[in-house]
Amino acid sequence: MDLYFRFRLIIESAVFIIGFPFVLYKLYKLYKDTKK
Repeated sequence: MDLYFRFRLIIESAVFIIGFPFVLYKLYKLYKDTKK
């Protein structure tokens, strides 16, 4: 059970690290589109 929890934590961290810049980029594009 402990191993499974640690494994899930690593996967969630990886998803967050990969997904976070992508979300920032999407928000930035949306912001630029509304400005003009």
